[in-house]
Amino acid sequence: MNNKTKQEQWIDEVMGSLDGLQRPPADPGLHGKVMDKLRNSTSEGYSSRTFVRIAAVAVLLLVINIVSAVHFAGRPTASKTNTMSNPTQVINDELSTLSENSF
Repeated sequence: MNNKTKQEQWIDEVMGSLDGLQRPPADPGLHGKVMDKLRNSTSEGYSSRTFVRIAAVAVLLLVINIVSAVHFAGRPTASKTNTMSNPTQVINDELSTLSENSF
């Protein structure tokens, strides 16, 4: 019980340590300074030009990805049985397909 009273005394001392303190006076020109800063500051966000450039790059990458997927989707691939039975023949078939489709 004695410990509880010591804790309560300590809490009362800490809470009472702010008694008698007064607020410091505010700077009379502070509001004007803040408002001037707000009026004269420029936005540091993205400009519309930067946003358009980022969007254009994203669309370009998407188009390249879709074109690549369509191009390679029609390409013949070796079956798993061919790969296991004769890897040399599979490589030769792939090389001949590449040479036929080259630009």
